[in-house]
Amino acid sequence: MVEFYHAVMHLNWVLVASKMLALQPAFLTSFAILVLETFT
Repeated sequence: MVEFYHAVMHLNWVLVASKMLALQPAFLTSFAILVLETFT
């Protein structure tokens, strides 16, 4: 049940991110920079 919840939350996040990308292409660049700063 927990796995299902996490899967739904992940899918929801992907949908939200997709909408943000569609509305603001610059979001992709900001997100990429954020990921790089987080994992480096």
